[in-house]
Amino acid sequence: MSEPILHDFDWSPYAEKVRVLLAIKGLAWRSVQVAAWEQRVRAVGHGRRSDIEAGEALEVARAAAPTTGAGVAVDDPSRLQVGQRVTVTPDDYGEVAVA
Repeated sequence: MSEPILHDFDWSPYAEKVRVLLAIKGLAWRSVQVAAWEQRVRAVGHGRRSDIEAGEALEVARAAAPTTGAGVAVDDPSRLQVGQRVTVTPDDYGEVAVA
């Protein structure tokens, strides 16, 4: 089994409980500081909200073209590669991975 990765905030009481438990169990683990990610997301902004009809929203979505992302961070702890297929399993209720 590989080292667990804790995606945490330094100030999170929940992450602190997990850090303490991992230490008590003597388990090795890696940390990803989510605060830096949150700051980058906040810098993007949230845009401006406006009311439109459902049909208009669908037209806008159909006319939109996907954009290529900037890629994967060099220091990505999961070692993801651009174009790599991944699966996601919700950790709160899901039991089956989705692709």
